[in-house]
Amino acid sequence: MIDELRPTLASLGVGHVILDDDLCHFDGSRDHPHLDTFISLIRAGSRYPDRLTAAVLQLSPTPSVVAQSSPL
Repeated sequence: MIDELRPTLASLGVGHVILDDDLCHFDGSRDHPHLDTFISLIRAGSRYPDRLTAAVLQLSPTPSVVAQSSPL
């Protein structure tokens, strides 16, 4: 799960928004880490602040990250 997100989180400035509605699976099984471990890794390694509401985790780039992007 984390390895799948690394390329997206590393592409600063693109403005990706990540939504995951399977938070019930973040229990350490089926290739999912525990939710607290996952959020700690996201907070430590990216500029994506997290917002956990109802059972959906939203990761959105901060405005400064989007401003740093260069046009293709």
